[in-house]
Amino acid sequence: MSPLSHLGSVDSVANAPLLIDAMGFRSAFDEIPIDDWIGASTPEQDVTRAARVSERDEFPWYAVEAKHPMRAARRICRLLSRRGEVAAVVAINGADVAMAVAFDDIPVAGFQRGHQAALERSQLENLVGCGESTHLGTAARIARVLATESVGQRFFRAFEAAYVQVVDAMDSKVPLRDRRHVALLQLTRILFLYFVQAKGWLDGREDFLRTEVDRCLASKLSVQRRLLHPLFFGTLNRPVGVRNASVRNYGRIGLFEPHFLERRHKLVIANPSWRDVFDDLFERYRFTVAEGTDQRTIAPDMLGRVFEGLMQSGERKSTGSYYTPASLVDDLLHHSFGAFAAKRTGIEYARATAMIRERSPDLRRLWTDITVLDPAAGSGAFLLGTLTLLAELRFGERANTPAARRRILRHHLFGVDKDPMAVRLAELRLWLAIVAVEEDGPSTKVRPLPNLDCLVRQGDSLRDPLGAAYGSRLSPDIDAYAHAKLRRQVFESHSATKTIHARKLRAAELEATRTCLVTAENRLRDMLAECRTQAADRSLFGERRGPDAQIRKRVRQVRDGLRTVQRHRRKLDREGSLPWFHFEGHFGDVFVRGGGFDLVVGNPPWVRAEDLGRDERRHLKERYAWWRGGSGIGYAHQPDLALAFLERGLELAAPDGVLGFLVPAKFLKTGYATTARDRLANTTTLYALADLTDV
Repeated sequence: MSPLSHLGSVDSVANAPLLIDAMGFRSAFDEIPIDDWIGASTPEQDVTRAARVSERDEFPWYAVEAKHPMRAARRICRLLSRRGEVAAVVAINGADVAMAVAFDDIPVAGFQRGHQAALERSQLENLVGCGESTHLGTAARIARVLATESVGQRFFRAFEAAYVQVVDAMDSKVPLRDRRHVALLQLTRILFLYFVQAKGWLDGREDFLRTEVDRCLASKLSVQRRLLHPLFFGTLNRPVGVRNASVRNYGRIGLFEPHFLERRHKLVIANPSWRDVFDDLFERYRFTVAEGTDQRTIAPDMLGRVFEGLMQSGERKSTGSYYTPASLVDDLLHHSFGAFAAKRTGIEYARATAMIRERSPDLRRLWTDITVLDPAAGSGAFLLGTLTLLAELRFGERANTPAARRRILRHHLFGVDKDPMAVRLAELRLWLAIVAVEEDGPSTKVRPLPNLDCLVRQGDSLRDPLGAAYGSRLSPDIDAYAHAKLRRQVFESHSATKTIHARKLRAAELEATRTCLVTAENRLRDMLAECRTQAADRSLFGERRGPDAQIRKRVRQVRDGLRTVQRHRRKLDREGSLPWFHFEGHFGDVFVRGGGFDLVVGNPPWVRAEDLGRDERRHLKERYAWWRGGSGIGYAHQPDLALAFLERGLELAAPDGVLGFLVPAKFLKTGYATTARDRLANTTTLYALADLTDV
C-alpha cells in the first residue's frame, strides 16, 4: 500500500492513521492533552491538537495539527530528543503535511507537501517497511530516508564544486568577478548541451559529449577549442547547410554568441579541469527537457536554481535576485490572466479565473494580441510560465507544438533584466521550452532556434528619467506594424541576415526614442507657456497675478526637465545611444497600439534601501512618487526597491492593463508604503490580494 495514495486524504489528526497504515506500521488513535505532552503551545509550535497514531508496542508516531507544519514538527522532535525519546511526528494543516523524526538529538526534517524542497516521491515510498526490531533502528532508517538529499540538491552541490574549480583554473590575473561570470556562462552552456543531447540532437547519440571529451583527451586536443567552441558558436540558429564545417562534422548544435568578457580575456581552461567537470558533474546525472515529469532527472529549471544559488550572498542582497518556485509563478499567472479576462469580458473575477484554469475555449479570442512583460525577468521563471499557459489558452490541443510556442514568443512575450547573465539564462530556458516539444532525433531536421535578444533585453527597468520630467505617458509617432515586423525579422533571422535585420531594428528603436524625446521637449515647452499664461492672468480687481511661489516652483521643475530631455536628445543625436533602457523606444509598437503592456507580471527584486547605492536612492526619490511616500529617519523607514517596481509596473501597463506582482507583505502596513496603498486603493481595481507569508 503506497503512502502516496493516502496522502491526499490526510488533512487532520483524525485521519492520520491512514498514512501510518500505508507505511506498514500498525495504527491507533489516542488523543493527547497538549499541555501534558509538550507544555503550553508556543507560537513556534502553534499546536491545536495532538494524538499518538501508532499502537503502544509499535514505533511511536505522533500526529499534530499546527499552523506551520514543518516548524511544529521540528520543534516537537527537538523537545522529544532532549527527553531521550525516539519518535516521529506528522504535522498537518489542511492539505499541508510535514514529517520529522527525533533521532540522536537531531530532528531530521524531510517531507512537506507542495514545497520545492519537498521529499522526492520515491523517498516517501521508501518509508514503507522502515520498521525494525528496535525503535532506535526504526528511527535510524526513517532518518536516513528523510535526510536523503534530492537529486537536484546533489546536482547543485556538484555544480557549485565544478564552478569553483573552473574559476580557479583561469588566469588569476583576470578579475575574480569576470572569471566567475565566464565560468557560469561556460557551465550553463554545457548544461544546455546535455538537455539537447537528451533530445538526440547530438548525432542521435546519448553518449555524444562523453565520447567526444574522451576523444579530445586521448588525442591531447583542447576540449575547449576543438569541442566546446564549435558546439557553442557553430550556431543552431543557422540552417544546417550554412553551419560551419567543424559543426557539420558533429551534426550539431551551437547557439551562442561569444560574450564580451570572453573576447576581452580569451580565457582557456586546461583539459584536466574539463575532464573533472564532465566526470564529476555532468556524467553523473540524467537530463530531461520536460520540467516536472521525473524527479530522478535534472530538468531545465535547474538553470534558474544554479543562477540564484551561485550568486554571491552580497550580490543577492544588493540585487534582490531569488529563485521563484514554479507553484507561485503558476498561481500568480492564473490570477493575473483571470483579472485580465474579467476586465475585458465583464465576467465575474472568480469565474474568469476558473475559466483560465479550465483553459476555456470561450476566452480564446482574448489572447490574439495580448502582450505580457516581466520588467525584472531574472532567469525567466515568469516568461516560461506565461509561455506555457498562454500557448494552452490560445491553441488548446495544439499548445505543445513548436509552432505554437514559437508564435507565443514571437508575438506576446517581453522581458527585461539588469543582469546580463540572468538574461542569457532566460533565453536558454525559453529555447529549451521549444526544444522540449520538438521531435527527438538528429538535429538536421530541426528548424533554427529563434533569436530572443530582441524580446528578452538587458536593461534597468527603473532608470528612466523622462517620467519625472513630463509627468505622463509618451507613445512614439511610428508605424507600429513596421516596427513589429522588424522585430519578427530579427526573431526569425539567422547568420548574416540577423546582423542586417538587427541593425535596422536598432535604427528604428533609436528613431522611436528620438521621437519620444522631441515630443517631451514640445510638451515641456507647452508647460512653460502655460506657467507664463497663469502668471499673466489678472485678478478680479484687474491686477496682474505674477509668478507666485507655486508657479515659480513649477517653472523650475519644468526647466530642469527640459534641460534633461534636451541633454539626452543631443546625446542620442551625437552618439546614437542612451544611458538607460527606454521602453517606449525599444518596444514602441506596444505603446503605440495599446499605450503599454496588457499584463505586467513578475517577482521584482526585494532590496532594502540601505543596500542600495547613494546615487540609486537619489534617482529613485526623484523619479518615483511612491518612493517618497514614507516618513521617519534612517533606513528602517525607507522603501524597499520592490515599491519602485510596483509604481513602474503600473506605468508600463496599458490603461486597461493588469499588474500581477509578488511583493513584500510589509507593504500592507509599513509607513513608507502609505502613498502606494492610497494610490492603489483609489486609482486601481484590486482583484486579488494574497498573504503568502506561510507558503
